[in-house]
Amino acid sequence: MSAERLTDEQLIDLFWARNEVAIQETELKYGKNLRYRAYEILHSEQDAEECVNDTFLAAWNRIPPERPESLHAFLTQITKNLSHKRFRDAHRLKRGGMNNVFVELEEIADYDEPDSGEEDSGERIGECISEFLRTQKQDKRVAFVKRYYYSESIEQIASELQMNEANVRQILSRTRKALQEYLRKEGIRL
Repeated sequence: MSAERLTDEQLIDLFWARNEVAIQETELKYGKNLRYRAYEILHSEQDAEECVNDTFLAAWNRIPPERPESLHAFLTQITKNLSHKRFRDAHRLKRGGMNNVFVELEEIADYDEPDSGEEDSGERIGECISEFLRTQKQDKRVAFVKRYYYSESIEQIASELQMNEANVRQILSRTRKALQEYLRKEGIRL
């Protein structure tokens, strides 16, 4: 069988029939794209490869009973969820620095919502974040930009804004939640 000739429906039928060829053909058709998606999150070829392998195992275990409408979107969502989980787990114990900033920003993404298969462009996301920040008070806007654009530590921001660290953490947490709600209302997919 050739992956070029197999439709998503045919691949799903192979999964449904518990035919191991499903994984081989799905790898041929979608493996490269899924590894790219995982690499975008993990920045490690080895970790990306492991996530893709885990994606195929998860698909094997979920089909049946699930029968996805779009196999590509289904696999992409699994890959993204596994990659984000791997990233969070790998960086959970690290303190400060860029990794902590990324982990904080991950709270904004809606991993549990179904994936439409499309993500919004970086330009559109940037415009929406800018619009959102214009609606915020100056101390919130300054703290957010210092933390998530300049990657300054909580301690630095607290010192520069003459606040205690707990207040800065609270401001950033509330601002992230407000941004998440704003992006949802704007229909932005991360």
